[in-house]
Amino acid sequence: MKFSNILLLITLFLSAQAETTSFEFASLAEVSEISKTEYGESLLETVALTYKTSGNIETVLRLLDDLLFKLNKDQERADFQWNTELRRLNEKIERLTKQIEALRLEILALEAERAKYVKLVAKVKSNLLQYDQQLAQNLKQKVDLANIRSKDEADFKRSQDEHFDIINALNTVIKELKNLLGSISGHNKPTDVDEIAQETRDRLNKSFLEITKNEEEAQIFIEMATGADQKALTQLIDILIKLKNSTMKSYNDDKNAEERSVKTFKNLTEILTVDISKLNSLIIISRKNLVEYQKKISLIEGNIDQKTKLRNLKLSELRATEKEKETKQKQYEDDKAERSSEAEIIRKLQHIVNTRLANMSKYLRDQTNA
Repeated sequence: MKFSNILLLITLFLSAQAETTSFEFASLAEVSEISKTEYGESLLETVALTYKTSGNIETVLRLLDDLLFKLNKDQERADFQWNTELRRLNEKIERLTKQIEALRLEILALEAERAKYVKLVAKVKSNLLQYDQQLAQNLKQKVDLANIRSKDEADFKRSQDEHFDIINALNTVIKELKNLLGSISGHNKPTDVDEIAQETRDRLNKSFLEITKNEEEAQIFIEMATGADQKALTQLIDILIKLKNSTMKSYNDDKNAEERSVKTFKNLTEILTVDISKLNSLIIISRKNLVEYQKKISLIEGNIDQKTKLRNLKLSELRATEKEKETKQKQYEDDKAERSSEAEIIRKLQHIVNTRLANMSKYLRDQTNA
């Protein structure tokens, strides 16, 4: 038997030394249903032995009252203990449920924060790619500008030298031709001036070579210049002066182009230098931010993992607590049902004993009156 009252019944049963008397409950028709259960059968035997030992129905009734009282006290104690345990379990379930929900919300918040930093990392990486590409392009442009500037400078130096050579040659030619003005030249010139003319031809030839860079053209020009009359010579000088002025204008144009090239190179180089400096600063800052964002993501992921594990533990604890509640509640309800069944058996037996006692009393009264 489960309960202490059952142990009492067994003890009473073992203490009995004789068989049942004429007050044999098991033989009564009313107790046939009671004897079908283990508890009922044991109770009947105990009642019978108690009656045989005491020979008093009142003793049996007190026994039944004591058993019923103990059952009721046991149930009250079980109710109190179960209500206390149920309150503890419900509080624990409620606390775990709140903790699990709080962890769920914390994890959601952390995942949202992680998503924010993931986007920032992607943005920083995209920016870094653009900055690196722009920096490489700017550095290339700076090199290209330097190459262009070097070429422009070399071209201008070459042009300057060529212009100066031509201008100096023209000055020499014009000077030599002007020396021929007023002298005997052209047709019918005296033979005694040939030697002087040859010296002039040599100087003219050297100067014209600087201009034409062609020996044959220089010779033709010398023949024309030394063989021309005064009028033609004057016209030739005027043409050379115009050529000199044109050459000087060409040089001035090249000079202006060179100055523009220098200015453009300086301006563009300064712009690129400033832009490169800004890009380098942005790259440094972006790389620093990238490291910080990645650290943040790592910390957040660690926190998410920790809270997820904790939540899983809480979920396991919640399921275990709910299972514990279910098991204990079932045990409580089973024990309560068993006590209720035992109490019902005792009440039935009390009714049988009381009825039997009443009948016996009536019989005795009837015999006395007779």
